[in-house]
Amino acid sequence: MLAGVWAVYFAFGALIGTTAALVPTIRADLALTRGEMGIALGTWQLVYLVAAVPAGKMIDRVGLRSSLFVAAAVIAASAAVRAAATNLPMLLLGVAIFGAGGPLISVGAPKLVAQCFTDLSRRRAVGIYGTGPAFGSATALAGTNSVLLPLVGGSWRWALVVVAGVSLAAGLLWVAVFRDDAAVDGDDALARLPYRELLELPVVRVMLFLAVGAFFYGHALSNWLVDILETSGWTTREAGYWASVPVLLGVVATLVLPQFATEGRRARLLTGMLVLSGVSVLFFTSTSAATLTPALIASGTARSMIMPICMLVLMDEPQIGPRNMAAAGGLFFTAGEIGGVLGPVATGYLADRTGGFTSSIWTLAVVMMVLAALTMTRLSSAIGPPPSVTEAA
Repeated sequence: MLAGVWAVYFAFGALIGTTAALVPTIRADLALTRGEMGIALGTWQLVYLVAAVPAGKMIDRVGLRSSLFVAAAVIAASAAVRAAATNLPMLLLGVAIFGAGGPLISVGAPKLVAQCFTDLSRRRAVGIYGTGPAFGSATALAGTNSVLLPLVGGSWRWALVVVAGVSLAAGLLWVAVFRDDAAVDGDDALARLPYRELLELPVVRVMLFLAVGAFFYGHALSNWLVDILETSGWTTREAGYWASVPVLLGVVATLVLPQFATEGRRARLLTGMLVLSGVSVLFFTSTSAATLTPALIASGTARSMIMPICMLVLMDEPQIGPRNMAAAGGLFFTAGEIGGVLGPVATGYLADRTGGFTSSIWTLAVVMMVLAALTMTRLSSAIGPPPSVTEAA
């Protein structure tokens, strides 16, 4: 079942990465400005933030099996409509459709882990499913312009059709491996909280602020990094390769590091990752491989750790647990996609207004430093001391 979730999440990341790699090509073919392309890239996040809370309710009502298959089908439909786009409104529609399926995966994956894993295996499972979107995005960024486009005759439209097929295949795999008897949690022992009570929990409020800023940073880079690198002087193919570096490093980091994110370390570890993200982005306009390489590695490692730590904090909050994880996840991703909408749009707007990406990069750096200060001052008190300290007291 974890492999099935991973496959669906891979398709999720593959469509994001393929579109990002094709941004210059699509923009030229449809005669779009950077600002218009930024609006298109931010459309799915707008739908996502509206759909995230209903997605949590849908998962609780109809179950993970149907919900995640619907998610895979929606991703395939989004890729197909993007492939058929001939103007900005049709591209907006294709991207927007993605926002209806994405939250079912983002909320469903941690719900599955909360139900079926405990303790160290839970931290490892969060790391494993987290590599799905990262690996999908990295594969697409590195291979779209250099491998996939030549295979489909240079057509960006057929490249997106291939991604649609990958998503449908992932959905069928998920259905094939799903088991109703896999849950090992004590879900029935915990009451289901209304959203108002969840929002009153200090840890949830801190997580929502972190979600907005982290998604602002992450979605801005996911959609614009190839263009940032091209504008700095790298070729389209080189930019695709470079843009895949932080994502590939993120795959490794997501597999290895979450198991060390024990409760007592999470606030400090998250603060460090936020600072590293903010500093590293300042070097993304460099034309020197010696400078760009460590910056991309640092950014990929740091950015990949933010989401797993946030999910672990929510899963291990005693008043949330597996029963309330879908609802808490829905709130988290709703807040996050406010930043997810603003990130790509603001990046494209600032680039148009200033003639380059320097102001956008500084904006991303400042956002991450503010989040680091918030985490350092508020998260430790929100999650409280580790259980052993509480018991000793």
